Amino acid sequence: MMNLELVITILKLLGASVVGGIITYVTAFSKMKKEQRAKIIGKTMEQRRDALVEIKDIISELSIFERVDITHPESEFNKPFLYHHVFSDFQTFNEFHEKISQMRKKYDQQIDGKLFIAIVKFEHYLMYLLEVINIGFNHEKSAVYTVGVAIFEEVNKWFKETTWLIDKELNKPRYKYKKKYGLIHNIRLKIMNRQLKRTSLYKIFVSPMKLDDNNIGKIFKVNII
Repeated sequence: MMNLELVITILKLLGASVVGGIITYVTAFSKMKKEQRAKIIGKTMEQRRDALVEIKDIISELSIFERVDITHPESEFNKPFLYHHVFSDFQTFNEFHEKISQMRKKYDQQIDGKLFIAIVKFEHYLMYLLEVINIGFNHEKSAVYTVGVAIFEEVNKWFKETTWLIDKELNKPRYKYKKKYGLIHNIRLKIMNRQLKRTSLYKIFVSPMKLDDNNIGKIFKVNII
């Protein structure tokens, strides 16, 4: 008959072995999950960074100015008023507008928060500008740079504020995304629309020309909500 103490010793050894195995498995599994999570976070942050860098590169075109009295001496402007190069003519403006629209579609999932609202706001702003040029001024040749002079300050302000937001995110990268739905998000969109109606573009051109379309947001409904 087997010694009772020997049996107890064997059971203790088996128990220790089982517990040790369980601990080893749990530790290894936990480590694997952390490594997988780290890879996902790393990939997300890399995608976000790439998006921010390209967005910054696209809007950097707004850092190039021109003097209307030099570039358009035939115009009625006889003072060194500035406008952004992207408002030089129809082709240049349309190319820039297309870049902004494509950028919004491409990086819709990578941007959020204040930066998201800023980009959407500017996209709406350019759409209003397109209506002013095409409908309000009926494609008049001088319309683009003329309006460009009038809106220079507020476009430049948007450019500086948006570049600051991008740099802030690049310097302190996040991997968590903010919600783009719900009550707070909808309130931010409504505030954005009110801000658009307080711009020089809207007050000087859109409203007097009666170009305001209350359904204008429907065009972008899928993208912004």
